[in-house]
Amino acid sequence: TKVVESLASGTPVILNITSDLGDYVKDMEQGLIVAEYSSLAFCDTVRRAIKLTYEQRCEMCLKARKCAEKEFDYNKFEKQLSMFVSKDIIK
Repeated sequence: TKVVESLASGTPVILNITSDLGDYVKDMEQGLIVAEYSSLAFCDTVRRAIKLTYEQRCEMCLKARKCAEKEFDYNKFEKQLSMFVSKDIIK
């Protein structure tokens, strides 16, 4: 949920790919991907983040927000949420 919250606020993320996060975050688009599970790899990714230009950061912010709007808008799930809530109330 933290990744979705970051994207929704237009904040690019630094992450490693777990679950299906790679379907939503592409390296240098919506965030920065840590290549492997090590402190050195994380450090390298932070260095890459520091080197980003203002324009690159702004573009990543826009892409992060657009991804959240496209993929995680709660309105897309209104029917499923309504069915879920209705079932809980009936029980």
